[in-house]
Amino acid sequence: MIAALKNIELRHAQQLGRWRDDWQTRIDGFNSLRSTLTEYSSFLKTMNTKDKFMTKDAAISDSTVAKITSSDGAIDGSYNLEVKQLATNSFAGIGTTVADKLKPITDTVTQFEYTYGTGASMVTRTLDIGAGTTLEGLKNIINNDKSNPGVTATIVEAGGEYFLQLYSKEMGEDTDITVTANSDFKFDGAWQTQAGQNAKIKWNGFPAEPDKWYIFKSNSFNMYGLGITLQKPTPANEPVTITVNTDTGKIKENVEKFVEETNKVRTAILNLTSVNTEKTVTDPEYATSQFEMQKGNILTGNYGVQLISSMFKDTTMSQGLGFEFLTIFNDASFTGDVFSSLAQIGLKTDTVQGSATFGLLIYEDNENLMTLDKALALSPEGVSELFAADKQGYCDTSDFMVYDTMKGFTKAGKWEFSYDVAADGTVSNIKIDGQSGLCTIDSDGLILVNDTSHPASGLRILVLNKQAGSYQGTARVKDGKVGELIDLVDNKFLKAYNEDPEVEKGILSILERQYAQIKENIKDKIDKEGERLVRWERDIKLRFARLDEVLKKYDNLNAQLESQIKQLGNNSSK
Repeated sequence: MIAALKNIELRHAQQLGRWRDDWQTRIDGFNSLRSTLTEYSSFLKTMNTKDKFMTKDAAISDSTVAKITSSDGAIDGSYNLEVKQLATNSFAGIGTTVADKLKPITDTVTQFEYTYGTGASMVTRTLDIGAGTTLEGLKNIINNDKSNPGVTATIVEAGGEYFLQLYSKEMGEDTDITVTANSDFKFDGAWQTQAGQNAKIKWNGFPAEPDKWYIFKSNSFNMYGLGITLQKPTPANEPVTITVNTDTGKIKENVEKFVEETNKVRTAILNLTSVNTEKTVTDPEYATSQFEMQKGNILTGNYGVQLISSMFKDTTMSQGLGFEFLTIFNDASFTGDVFSSLAQIGLKTDTVQGSATFGLLIYEDNENLMTLDKALALSPEGVSELFAADKQGYCDTSDFMVYDTMKGFTKAGKWEFSYDVAADGTVSNIKIDGQSGLCTIDSDGLILVNDTSHPASGLRILVLNKQAGSYQGTARVKDGKVGELIDLVDNKFLKAYNEDPEVEKGILSILERQYAQIKENIKDKIDKEGERLVRWERDIKLRFARLDEVLKKYDNLNAQLESQIKQLGNNSSK
């Protein structure tokens, strides 16, 4: 009887256990969504700049002359490169050798002296050399000199003999090395030197004068968005050809990957929050989980997940931060961006109920509207910028320009700047969105937004027009959809929970913490219920034990009464 009664008493604890398991299932759903969003963020970071997103193909007609790489800043076209000479290091080497680099090269205390550089930049180093110093030791003294101006000493072996050579770490004409002769050393002969030289090139025939060249101190440099590494001179007046083309196929591939990965997130949310109208539900009396009693999934109707879904869709399809809709005027001039939202390049959300792709990103297939292929043909630069602009600055005026932004501080957005310029070129009365006191200006004419509470904090504006007058204009800082989504996922969804009420917390982190607390509270109730059951079982056993004693007492009384009745019957018969 006690066991049967206990099974009844256990029902509440079992119900609490099932309730706890249901909350754990929801937490598992959050964990699954967190994993999906984390993978999505990692993917986005592979294409969050135009250099990563937009591929430029660069080729050279003779790859033995130079190696070419390109960035998103390279302009499509054909260019001519003529190389007169390569940049070289300066060298200084002793004309004679020693038979053993580990035997002394001087028996006296002496000095080793050399000069580095030319003109005003020339530096003389005088190093103290101890008696018994070897060639290896001299090399180390030169290289370990804390005031070494940029010279490396090395020992070269030639036919079993050794000689010392100095060379400049940098290339160029101002790296000459001259060594002062010293008879104290056990090697004689003059030091032979080779002066460094600059690289000299012409680009598309410029500079036009025959004896003038573009000068570089290194054989590797950047020019017009191209990374160029020179390898050998070209014959006079026989330039090589460099061609640059935008790889629209690669851009399209990146867009398709973006759509695929974005749909993985949307699918994960849809699966967790779906409603199956055809699902057969279980009667509550027999259900082992709340989810067996409902047609929805484990997070259907969850406010937090609904908020994540809404924010994710809105961010994906809304106008890009800092972007402006394109406006074309009658004179063919225009303002704004070629593309400012994904809908303008042929991407949309499927809103057809019952469709296999309902709620997912799909491609526009109406040829009368803008499609992805049309957008790429019109402006691959615009498509790439919409996805991967990384705090790019723009102005609607020629009076000033966005000079740069401060990573981690400057937000994407649009701001109105105004200022006055005095007759002497002094800039004053600087305002941003009509507010004073948020900006400073330096001697180079750079306006800095230095109020860290302002979203434009760290933005620098270069004043170009120094004529007296009052000026105003709009500055924009653009962030592509990829960067915007990274910020949303990392900071709004996944950011770790922090007890400080002033610190932003991720939505998932808040939900996970709340649900874990609910689960912990249920566990406390289960523990208390377990304690109650222990007390109940002890009490019920005592009650049955007392009842058993009472029943035994009455059994004894009954036996006595039966005996007495029997005796009375016997007496009456006599």
